Amino acid sequence: MKRDSEIVVIGCGIIGTAIAYYLTSVGREVLILEKSIPAAGSSGACDGTIFIQSKQPGPKLEMGLKSAKLYSDLSRTSKYSFGYKQQGGMILIESDEEYDILAEIVEKQQAGGANVRLISGEEARRSQPGLSDCVKAATWCPDDAHINPMYATLAFLNMALDNGAEIMKDVSVIGISQKDGAVAKVVTSQGEISTKCIVNAAGVNAVEISSMVGLDTPVVPRKGEVVITEQIEPFLTGIYLDARYIAIKHNPKIAEKSKDPSLRKGVGMVIEQTHEGNLLIGSSREFVGFNRNTTHDVLSAISSRAVHFFPSLKRVSMIRSFAGLRPFTPDGLPYIGGTKAVKGFVVAAGHEGDGIALAPETGRRVMEYIVNGVDEGLSEYSPDRAAKSTR
Repeated sequence: MKRDSEIVVIGCGIIGTAIAYYLTSVGREVLILEKSIPAAGSSGACDGTIFIQSKQPGPKLEMGLKSAKLYSDLSRTSKYSFGYKQQGGMILIESDEEYDILAEIVEKQQAGGANVRLISGEEARRSQPGLSDCVKAATWCPDDAHINPMYATLAFLNMALDNGAEIMKDVSVIGISQKDGAVAKVVTSQGEISTKCIVNAAGVNAVEISSMVGLDTPVVPRKGEVVITEQIEPFLTGIYLDARYIAIKHNPKIAEKSKDPSLRKGVGMVIEQTHEGNLLIGSSREFVGFNRNTTHDVLSAISSRAVHFFPSLKRVSMIRSFAGLRPFTPDGLPYIGGTKAVKGFVVAAGHEGDGIALAPETGRRVMEYIVNGVDEGLSEYSPDRAAKSTR
């Protein structure tokens, strides 16, 4: 096995592979450690929406806009497929209350540079035939896009490998040793690896990796379930979310206080159609530890929500389902950057449902931080905002 590497990236999901790609693109030596296989965690159990409108105005929207541009560029220049398709997207509004909330968000997003606007229900139905009359209005962003998350993860990985990166699969990280306040070695199930820099890109397992250097990085798994239908003729003209789904994402207490059983499980609708014709329909948001089992009541509620907005879907068959774990943080922002407590230890985790959308810009900024010492817009994401000594 390899005994040393300039930089060790722990985690071979889309965040870890994007970081590895950008680091190797400037000639840095990178070793990726993965306890299973690439995209075995959250990156392989999610939808592939690059949805600008779901990003809160501020630092996350800024990162989302830059990341979307990187995806567009990579889809044209890489020899590996990302499954990229830009069709635009809508957030569907049913009530005056939802309209008022979204109108305020749209105004702030426009001020932040997002190409998004409010449209009437009639305009939404002209754009998307089959949309229910329950939709009173919608937000529309032509820049929203879709990728295949597993394709994208493997594309980043293969580009990194082409640049000289190495990967060790089926290897567990069991410890990290330090010397003079800096990382020195990664202790694995296959031996020790000397290094000057460790990137914790372990997703929902990031808290375990951070604890190995005495830090608390609060990341909690938040389960989401997704339904996949049979292949059908082209049906959707874009990506569609309901306003309730966005509200639950940004304010979990809405679900916790609701009398609606499905809302308490965080059920809202996000729907997209793959290149092959299958519909991916989600999702839910539940704090149930590391339980990745799907449940009949949640899948039924998700399906009902989709039929509510697209009545013709009641004639479409569901062929399978899956659940994934989103790495949730208490304040809704990921942890990205170094920590003052341990030199050479960098965190890139806690993106929750935005890991796919924010991966390229996360990778680029981590590269700039490690290579050039540039803290480019990372102060809001600093792990030190939450990290505290566990010793």
